[in-house]
Parts: sequence; C-alpha cells; structure tokens
Amino acid sequence: AIAAAYTLRAASADARPAIAAAFLGGLVSPGGRRAMAQLDLAWGMPRDAWSALQPLPPGEATAQAWLEFADAARSAGAQPVAADAYTAALSIHASADVAAHAAAAALASGDAASALTLLDRAAAMPGGTDSSTVATLLFPLRIRVLARLGRMADAEASLQRDGHLVSDDARLPIEREIAWGYV
Repeated sequence: AIAAAYTLRAASADARPAIAAAFLGGLVSPGGRRAMAQLDLAWGMPRDAWSALQPLPPGEATAQAWLEFADAARSAGAQPVAADAYTAALSIHASADVAAHAAAAALASGDAASALTLLDRAAAMPGGTDSSTVATLLFPLRIRVLARLGRMADAEASLQRDGHLVSDDARLPIEREIAWGYV
C-alpha cells in the first residue's frame, strides 16, 4: 500500500476522491490508512491525512504509525497536525521523548499552553527525570515555552534549578531566550 501511495502522488485532483474511497472504504486497513495519510500529506492536506490515520485501533503498531506520521507532518510544516499525532501516540507510548516532540510541535503551532502541559506530563513519564533527557530536550524547551507565555520569573527559576545540567555552550542560548522574553 505504501508503494501504491508513492505511485499515486501525481494523481489529478479529480481522481483523488476515488483513491480515498479505495484506501478508506470497508474495514479499517492499517496499510490503506497509512497510504492515504501519505497521499494526503503529499497533496498538502495534513488535516485529512491525520483523519485517515487517527481511527487505527490502539496498540504499539498504531503508536509507531502515528509517530512516523507526526515526524513527516512536522517535516512538512504541519505543526498542529504533528502535535495531535504525537499526543495520540503518547497515549499508547508514554515517554518523555514523545511528550517533548508533542510539546515542540505544539509550541511551533503557537499553542504554548498545551506545550507546557505536555512538558509537565513528560516530567512524570519514563525518562522524564533522566538528566540527559532533561538537559537536551525538556529544559531548553521549557524555557522557550515559559518565555513565549511571558512567565519570565518561572523561566529564571527553572534556569536556577536545572541550569547546572547543561554545558556553558548550551546555557548561552537559554539565557538569551530568557532575555528576549523580557523584551
């Protein structure tokens, strides 16, 4: 089905409804839904792509499909759709890494409040307190989110609490983010 999606990318706009009916009709076929999601994403319809993939039954294979789709949507610049897909995958595959990707996509789509909620969830998930994960993913993202929300006192408190986890080179952009938050 994935090879078929690649072949059908050049289909005319008139043929697309018939293609969607073929891939989405009948039983919920994971392969057909993944192919349709790829096509919709390639055709510039990321919300339709997510609608094709979202109904898959929960499970590890579905979580993997959602994560792959979220990465593709993020690469295509469809940040709100990527955030939705990462968040859905998070319900099955709870990890700080997935929550951080969901938060980054939410922030990129302009939803800093949701990004902060996802970061708070990440701290309670497997890997959420690992110093490497905190230093490389969660802490810098938290600072950006807090700055976007205008919560500079919280950003500075976070820097005081977790700043020791990052190198001096990594600390400079974080401090710059806080300074720009005040501006």
